[in-house]
Amino acid sequence: MKLDRRNKWMLIITLLALTGLLLNGCSLVDKEDEKVYRVGLLASVEVFNVTIHGFKAEMAELGYVEGENITYDFQQAGGDTEKMGQIAEQFVADEVDLILTTSTPGAKAAKAATADSGIPVIFTIVADPLGPGVVGDLRKPGGNVTGVSRPLGSYMGKRVEYMLQMAPDVKRIWIPFDPDYPTVGISLPAVQQAALALGVELVETPVNSPEEVLADLEKRSTMDDIGFDAIQIMPDITTQNTASWQAILAFANEHGLPIAGNVPGQVEQGALFSYSDDNYETGQFAAPIADKILRGEDPGTIPVVFAEPRLFINYKTAQALGLTIDDGLLNQAVEVIR
Repeated sequence: MKLDRRNKWMLIITLLALTGLLLNGCSLVDKEDEKVYRVGLLASVEVFNVTIHGFKAEMAELGYVEGENITYDFQQAGGDTEKMGQIAEQFVADEVDLILTTSTPGAKAAKAATADSGIPVIFTIVADPLGPGVVGDLRKPGGNVTGVSRPLGSYMGKRVEYMLQMAPDVKRIWIPFDPDYPTVGISLPAVQQAALALGVELVETPVNSPEEVLADLEKRSTMDDIGFDAIQIMPDITTQNTASWQAILAFANEHGLPIAGNVPGQVEQGALFSYSDDNYETGQFAAPIADKILRGEDPGTIPVVFAEPRLFINYKTAQALGLTIDDGLLNQAVEVIR
């Protein structure tokens, strides 16, 4: 039976409509079936939160849209190692697909919590992954842990050199540090060696809590001679705790002291300079590792990545302290706050 022209067009339109519905139906099913990844974010101390911001931003660039195909559970430990363990254990109980941590204690807590579950862990802000046993090998970490390391030993001493270039009258540098923190074994000897070579006295002050930091500063504030001409922040979470850092910054402002910050964020808040890896960039470096893991790659086969140190200078602080920084040094900085 032949169809007239009108019926032919009606048949074509009907077939096209049915095809569209079928295609739409398939796309809806695919969207509903798309995996939504859950990532636990263990923030050890507030100063490192920018690392997590960098991670999330780069994950978005890689196609992981928060609320669509990925969700984040952000938990702040406030420097409390016991709380880090509790957070990591909760992530395991929640069966997250991946855990991202900041700091060595955070990495150790996540590794311990995931020992039986095999949930992948990516660490950041870890100076020596081998020493504390976070990984067994840098090229082939093994197990369920890999991440981004910071080579503290190669640049901690350089901070003393930069301090003298910017503030040549400095003779004594106060260094509060937590003797029990894992990075001390690498960072402190590097600073000591540089200070000895450059003829600078280190005023070393072991502290085990923010309260001890504040107590030492309060005692010095009553003295005719506070005992130092500059401050260098060490890479431990005790001295970088919010309370510790704010007290140190306030003391430095009151007495006109330059600070060598440990992270770029401290330079933004008033430290004279920092020579370190960029914490935001470190988070960005962690994102491609996460992408590989979520796509099925074994974390134990993914090499540890090393962040590169950068110089950050607060020119406003230099002016307030009456310091002159030459153009050659300013040109070395990746960022100069004016």
